[in-house]
Amino acid sequence: MSKSTGNVIDPVEVIERYGIDAMRYYLLREISNGRDGDFSDALFMQRYQSDLANNLGNLVNRVHTLIKKNHVQLFTFQSNHEVYELKVAETWRKYQAAMDEYNVHEAVFHVWRLIDFANKMIDDEKPWALLKTDPGKAKETLCNLLEVIRHISMMIWPIIPHTAERIRSQIGLPISLEASFSTASEWGSHLLWNEVGESEILFPRIES
Repeated sequence: MSKSTGNVIDPVEVIERYGIDAMRYYLLREISNGRDGDFSDALFMQRYQSDLANNLGNLVNRVHTLIKKNHVQLFTFQSNHEVYELKVAETWRKYQAAMDEYNVHEAVFHVWRLIDFANKMIDDEKPWALLKTDPGKAKETLCNLLEVIRHISMMIWPIIPHTAERIRSQIGLPISLEASFSTASEWGSHLLWNEVGESEILFPRIES
């Protein structure tokens, strides 16, 4: 960037328009620690729309809407959830290893692989259809997805903390993340949801 060429980006303007978490996410995802990186309106909008609005925001909204509209309550782990548990455990290992090396760029990458996984599980298991044909299986699927989202909220807390707190509020968990991660990051350490919170759009899609 150079003032003489007129390509300087005003970070305050970007934050006022899209929020500080969107800016934090772009910088930590797109630029490796200790290295130079690119910033442009086009690259920023691509990350915002694809990663934040369509992937993370859509995941939380889809699960929350299915639960809220169908008045599903009292979620417990009832049967096989191994595929979810293994994926979350694998992501934690890679995430923590990257964080230990101060490689936040790589840690963020692994979190978004988990978000992609959760979105794919929704498409594959189709809980909206199961609510009509097999309500018990639908509740199991939604509970497992809530547990994945709970883990995601913990992983993104150092990266986009305001979004992590908003997610936890939506899925009916305490906003505070003061509990030890060594315990809270275990699968199923939060075994029961009584009711989800109020819905809100985490990252509104921007019309081009």
